[in-house]
Parts: sequence; structure tokens; C-alpha cells
Amino acid sequence: MRNLYGQVILGDEGFIERIKGMLEGKRLSEGIVERKRLLGHPPPEEVVGVVSEAFGVNEGEIWGRGGGATTARKVAIYFCHRYTGLGNGAIGELFGGIHYSTVSKVAARLRAEMVKDKELSKLMNRLNSHFKA
Repeated sequence: MRNLYGQVILGDEGFIERIKGMLEGKRLSEGIVERKRLLGHPPPEEVVGVVSEAFGVNEGEIWGRGGGATTARKVAIYFCHRYTGLGNGAIGELFGGIHYSTVSKVAARLRAEMVKDKELSKLMNRLNSHFKA
């Protein structure tokens, strides 16, 4: 049972990769608990690229620590937190060495901001559809 992957695939690494390739771009049932793991994760670079394009800002402004927490940076951290499969510590390192707890706080504050700001909520929904598994 050590070779069981995603609660539904049994096989060696090569077999699992072939199955994941076949599943790429397909919607999996909500009943498959490990569907996100099976479909893979967008790399943080893709997340930042999509967010920088949506906000019309330079990717460097999002990655760098200085200059304050712009909305684009917060959105990128939120989507990295939600979809890349990386832990908070790794995400914090990518975004200029911010503390792992800050990653969670940024995501929580952004969710609260979305409730108040309908335009931000619309933008987040549009971006969310790009990453959602």
C-alpha cells in the first residue's frame, strides 16, 4: 500500500505520471479527495505572471519585499497559498523572506477585503477560474 497515490492510483512513479498526464485538463469528481494532488499545481511563477498581467504591474513589484504590500502582491500570495501546494514557509521565502504566518494573514485579510470590495471580488473570481482544479 506504500505505492498508493492520491487514494486512487496504485503503481510506480512512471505509471502515476502517465495517469496524471491523462488527467491533465479534465475535471475530477468532488468525491475524489486528492484531486488537487492528482492534477498537479501551477508553479508560483505562473501565478505571479497571471496576477501581474491582470493588475498591469511588473512581476518584480510582486516578488520583492520592499514597497509595501500592494493588492497585486497580496493576490499573488493568496493564490500561491491556495493553489501551488507549497507550504507557508516556502511561499514566504519566494516573496522576499516574509514570515510563514504572514502568508496566512495576507490570505485571510484578502478574503475579508473581497467581502467589502465587489470589484476586487469580481477580479478574484476571474483569476480563480484560471487556477482552479
